[in-house]
Amino acid sequence: MNAKDTIAGLSDIDRASFGENESGRMQALLEVRALVERLEKPWETVVRMVWTQPTLLLTVKTASEMGLFAALSSTPQDGKQIGHSTGADPILASRLLRMLAAGAIVQEVGVDTYIACDFSRALRDRQGIMSGIHHFWDVGVQQVEKLPAYLRRTGYKNPSDAAHPPFESIVGTSSYWEYFNEHPEARANFHNFLSFRYAWVRRRPLCVDVGGGKGRDLKHLADAIQDDKARLVLQDLHPVIEEAKKEQLPPQIELLAHNFFGAQPCRGARAYFLHSILHDWPASEAHKILTLLKEAGKPGYTKILLLEAVMPDRIKDIEP
Repeated sequence: MNAKDTIAGLSDIDRASFGENESGRMQALLEVRALVERLEKPWETVVRMVWTQPTLLLTVKTASEMGLFAALSSTPQDGKQIGHSTGADPILASRLLRMLAAGAIVQEVGVDTYIACDFSRALRDRQGIMSGIHHFWDVGVQQVEKLPAYLRRTGYKNPSDAAHPPFESIVGTSSYWEYFNEHPEARANFHNFLSFRYAWVRRRPLCVDVGGGKGRDLKHLADAIQDDKARLVLQDLHPVIEEAKKEQLPPQIELLAHNFFGAQPCRGARAYFLHSILHDWPASEAHKILTLLKEAGKPGYTKILLLEAVMPDRIKDIEP
């Protein structure tokens, strides 16, 4: 098969091609990304990194705040109509739509004419996956801007002091969590985004979700086991638990304010679950978190469950 035929075949592949075969879809995605790396010239890669991706990111942020995604539908509209719907300058609306179409976030169906697609519909909900974009703007932009100078100033030493992390120097507060205490909207963006990352598979209770945010994982667990008598405990810092009280969680989920650097108050649980917690801390602090859970558990009965992205020694060994 020549390159032309191969390209024609690729154009027929999408998510639906894999049905329920999630492993196959992820393997294809890795192969496609590897293909891009082989095809791109260094100049093209740099342009994508410094121009295309940052510009697309700020365009999505702006479009969300002006209500552009909510204004789009399956009915074709031009920039003037979108501008009227959102109260934005029609010329600016057209420019944003053009950029979004170039990034496959909206679908262009004619000259300055657009409709919604799956991705743009997913971005309508301010508290859905769009919260990830807002979260990056809350804290990520500051780190991207200031981290190189911090590392240069510290002689390029690997950060390992949890009491004085780079975040303290970059943002001005001692930690992510302190920053979130001072910025409730940023905290909401963070937890909303994390809640969309993974769903639970069936696990036996009792389960204590340590640092579990607003309870998304425990809700998946409660829905999976269908056992009203199962005792499920959601733990996080007090401000987060107060937010969780506003969620419509199953009645068997108990809410408990707790700092995981303190003694675990829920003793002898069948499982302690930590979702994307340990990677935020140096090895010494991660060891302390796990040690406290080990001390609270029952030997031969308790399990500590970790959900983390684990990187292999070689990038080429990444599996879907």
